[in-house]
Amino acid sequence: SKKFKVLEISARQGRCSYYLAALGCNLVKNMVDDIIYKEEKEFTFYSDEVLLSFIPKSIAKKYLVNQKFKDEMLKLWKKRVNPVYYKKDKNLKRKLLLLKVANNYKKDYKESKWENL
Repeated sequence: SKKFKVLEISARQGRCSYYLAALGCNLVKNMVDDIIYKEEKEFTFYSDEVLLSFIPKSIAKKYLVNQKFKDEMLKLWKKRVNPVYYKKDKNLKRKLLLLKVANNYKKDYKESKWENL
């Protein structure tokens, strides 16, 4: 029987691990189950979709010119993954910082030169 193993070189998780969790794959749990508990797992193919976006929705709506991609983005917006935001983080300074970051994105996009490729 074929076995699939995960090899992580870094002592910390890679950024993609967060997005795997959004699809329902808890990479750390799978590694612990495999290495610590010696549990055999069957191969699982995750085919659900999530949207990775760091920019505000208004920017994506305004600057995304490919209508097919824009429609798909809008459809997936409720499944948006952005590790910068955490709903339970109620810290006012952090909220203000995130507002500033969003406004900087808007300013940067407005001042950039765009070509329809």
